[in-house]
Amino acid sequence: QGGSYASAEQFQDIREMIQRGLILQAAEALNRVQNHTAEWHYLYGLVYMRQGMYSRAQQSFQTAANMDPQNMEYRQAAEQMRGVYQQTHQRTVGGDSNLLCNLCQCLACMSFCGGGRFCCI
Repeated sequence: QGGSYASAEQFQDIREMIQRGLILQAAEALNRVQNHTAEWHYLYGLVYMRQGMYSRAQQSFQTAANMDPQNMEYRQAAEQMRGVYQQTHQRTVGGDSNLLCNLCQCLACMSFCGGGRFCCI
């Protein structure tokens, strides 16, 4: 099946894959979607985050927030990931020693929150 437009149900299925830790399957499903909506960018941000690609995650969350500025989920994810990305950068130059704890808390919170909501830090 070639590129397609995702329905709300398909996006919900992808959210569930991410929640269950099926990151590669979620990425494959997203790659089959032709229409890159705000939801698509948000979900890819979650995929990148779970893969430890924080710069790409932050970019994806910011794109989602820019495309749909009224969506608090997207805006909150962009703001929170910006903080995680800044902490990661500080850590590489000798900064915050609690980074690993913060990231683990973030991932644990995300896995327990309903509907794939991004809520941490």
